[in-house]
Amino acid sequence: MEALKAARDVVSKQKMITSAFDDECLKLHQAVGTEAPEQDASIAGSSNIDLLHPLTMPVGSSVQTPELFKGSLKGYQVKGLQWLVNCYEQGLNGILADEMGLGKTIQAMAFLAHLAEEKNIWGPFLVVAPASVLSNWVDEISRFCPDLKAFPYWGGIQERTLRPDWRFRQIDLVGILPLDLVGAL
Repeated sequence: MEALKAARDVVSKQKMITSAFDDECLKLHQAVGTEAPEQDASIAGSSNIDLLHPLTMPVGSSVQTPELFKGSLKGYQVKGLQWLVNCYEQGLNGILADEMGLGKTIQAMAFLAHLAEEKNIWGPFLVVAPASVLSNWVDEISRFCPDLKAFPYWGGIQERTLRPDWRFRQIDLVGILPLDLVGAL
């Protein structure tokens, strides 16, 4: 029972962190004069999480493939998107751990498009990936989510400092970094 109480405390704390994040996004939108997202307190404030039965996610989720996403998702990918959205709404972290080749990159991009479209959160987002798939992320974002700004940030330190456009100053971008660079920070 102590573990259950600790887990509930973690969920409660994460909900507060998510709420603070949403509030900060609202302030940023007000500062730059863009429309703020609508708050769905019925989901974000829900206390219906059953930590003993994690499959209690809402079955009739109404999450649809975002219009900003210029592709189509397979049924299991839509379920993955719904799961990611539900985790976000509940203030929980999650790992999308499907088998290799089943479209985790596409599902993640659809989730970012959902945040932009439904919550008016355009970033910044951080993608940390193995070096072998970095260019794939840039290509896929430009293909499936052209309204999102991909920000590739890799190469040696001299190469990165020679690129004046490689600055993390915008709030509306998807930063794509190699795992080894993040590990060195």
